Order: sequence, then C-alpha cells, then structure tokens
Amino acid sequence: MVFQLYENHSPSLALNFAAFCDGSADGNKSYVGSTISSGLPGQGFQAGSLGEENLGAGSERLADENLDMRHHKRGMLTMTNDGTHSNGSEFMVTFGAASYLDGYQNVIGELVEGEHVLSSIEDSCSRTGKVSAEWTVSGSGCL
Repeated sequence: MVFQLYENHSPSLALNFAAFCDGSADGNKSYVGSTISSGLPGQGFQAGSLGEENLGAGSERLADENLDMRHHKRGMLTMTNDGTHSNGSEFMVTFGAASYLDGYQNVIGELVEGEHVLSSIEDSCSRTGKVSAEWTVSGSGCL
C-alpha cells in the first residue's frame, strides 16, 4: 500500500508516520513486523502498535495538529489516539467515509496505491473487530 502524506496540513504527524516507515524513529523502530490489530467492515482497520505505549517517533506523545481534515472517503490515513494530544505510532485506514472520527483523529494522508490490498484486509475483518487473517507489514519506506 502506498500513501500520500499530507505534510502541508499535518507536518509533525506526517513526519512521525514517515519515521516509522523508514525506521528512523527512536531505537530504529519501524512498522516492519507489526500487524493489524483490529478492523471493522465499512469502517477501517487499526495498526501500528509497537509496544505497550502508543509513543511517537521521538518516544513521546504528539499533539493534535489539524482536526479540521475530514475522513470523507475510503483510504484515509489517520492517527489513532486515546484522547486529546495523545498521538503516537498507531494509525487507522478507513474503509469508507468515517465522519464520526472528524474532530477527534488527525488525518495525515490517503491511500494512492493498493486498493486491492485494502479490499482484502476489509474482507478479513469481522463485525466484532477481529481480523481472521494475520496481516504483517513485511517492508516499508518513504519514496
């Protein structure tokens, strides 16, 4: 899957995501080897958990940057958080419009290549949030 990051709208959070993609996060942490933790058909999947705490590339939580961006279509890349100013490594990709996330999660990009992968992931998600197949990030980087 290839994502275009919105560095002009959410620069710090987009660069944080990129650091996990290219392995330049503190301790050389990378999304490689991480798995999809949950997903709901029609809503999206969550991934990017790299430990017990949802910490950013600099081993801290990151502030919300642009909560005006909308989750208006399939393939929106958004930071998963557990409250105000608590962004870290965890992210979500939407399976459709997700207006319930507007104002709560920061959109940092969108899917530009790999719709077939996104469809396969959605097909493996259940209404209870479980993922029937193990999806593991085998490689990542920045173009």
